[in-house]
Amino acid sequence: MRGPCYIAPSAKILGPVEFEGPVILGADTVIEGPAYLKNTLITPNTHVHPGAWIENMIAGPDWALNHTADHPADTASPTNFTPLDAVGPMGPPELPGAAQERQIS
Repeated sequence: MRGPCYIAPSAKILGPVEFEGPVILGADTVIEGPAYLKNTLITPNTHVHPGAWIENMIAGPDWALNHTADHPADTASPTNFTPLDAVGPMGPPELPGAAQERQIS
């Protein structure tokens, strides 16, 4: 873990996860490793699946916004919304050994 990170008390980190701040994990999020998060905000009640590489994103259960900006006055555009295969809504826990690895393409 490098840089400033805020992990909500109810967030869960399962397995190896590398954080490069700033990173914010909202309430009741679950991050399953292996995963890499850099300069990212994960909204409450979001599940990040194994194999996720999330960088410069604000991500929720079924959407993501790339928030990189070349200039401090630039803002992210709504055209940057894209679903992430490795991020989803909270659901029933999977049985051990039943998890399938999902990666961002």
